[in-house]
Amino acid sequence: MIGCNREKSKNELFGNFKKTYNIKGKEVVLNKNFLGNPGRIVCFDSILIIHDKYDKYFMDIIDIKNKTFIKRSGIIGRGPGELLLPFSINISAIERNSVEVYDVYTNKLFLYNIDSIINEQHYKPTIIFNGTNGKKFKYFQIIRTDSFIIGTGLFPKGRYLIRNVENR
Repeated sequence: MIGCNREKSKNELFGNFKKTYNIKGKEVVLNKNFLGNPGRIVCFDSILIIHDKYDKYFMDIIDIKNKTFIKRSGIIGRGPGELLLPFSINISAIERNSVEVYDVYTNKLFLYNIDSIINEQHYKPTIIFNGTNGKKFKYFQIIRTDSFIIGTGLFPKGRYLIRNVENR
């Protein structure tokens, strides 16, 4: 574990790794300064989605192949299709070309289709999991499979919770 109280050499920090690699790439320069406080980044082919937690919109969509900013999407608010506290964003393991966003305030998981976000002016996501079904659990991270919802958080019996998709 890396601590903050003493200087450590490169060998001490990375000694447990069998191999190290130098990563090379090209910087993608965009002509728009739009990021507020970026968090998680997910990528579909050449579409990059940046979860920006502290702004009016919580998703920045960029075409990295053409080096262009596409749009901002996902409005933070209380209206229809808006989320109050979008906490996590993941590539959907079930729905093609989609991301799932967990709103920790409403305890709901929303599905956003990337093509629809890009092409529709007022896209509203679909609720795919309602965690408020009589339970008071709040998740830190949530992933959906065909049969289960798997979450991390502080739960009565530990840090992980697995529920079936019917929320039982």
